[in-house]
Amino acid sequence: RDLNTNGTLSNLMATAAALGVNVGGAQGDDSASYVDILNSRSVADTVLGTKYDFGLRPLFFLSPRPRSMTLYDYLDEKNQDLAIENFGKKVLNVDRDLKSGLITVDVTTDSPELSKQVLDLAIHELDAFIQTSGQREGKAKADFSEKRLAEATVAAKVAEDRLEQFGKDHRNYPLSPDAGVRLEGLRLESD
Repeated sequence: RDLNTNGTLSNLMATAAALGVNVGGAQGDDSASYVDILNSRSVADTVLGTKYDFGLRPLFFLSPRPRSMTLYDYLDEKNQDLAIENFGKKVLNVDRDLKSGLITVDVTTDSPELSKQVLDLAIHELDAFIQTSGQREGKAKADFSEKRLAEATVAAKVAEDRLEQFGKDHRNYPLSPDAGVRLEGLRLESD
């Protein structure tokens, strides 16, 4: 008796686009990287280690009994590596349609409440990763722009100083009989 909870990431990708993260219409490398993020050890560690409160039916016709446990306990696995492996095989399944780029996330447990909580947390972890990487990318771009602006300011100041010095040395360079002086003056003006 498996209960599935399905979710798509279209809203999450729209959020990422609003934050300035290029999602490329959910096609290409971005949707593939979303699958990798959802299947990552970091997401698995967080999802497995979180305590969930849910109802679990011992038998189909009985009412659910309240439970509070981590997925480590739910999977009855003490070894962290085996728990992560079982999590990827038994609980969380992430697929990407190669043609459309649509990502489907299936969570399978014996409790619909637990499935929804696991799905919500996995999507939250993906969202947090996208926001963090978008902020990191934005900071890198801002740092690059500031550095480039400083370099351009220094280059403009050097060119201005050279033109000023040239102007002092050759007051009437446009009228100078020396072609080299006229050319140098024109070059300095264009810089």
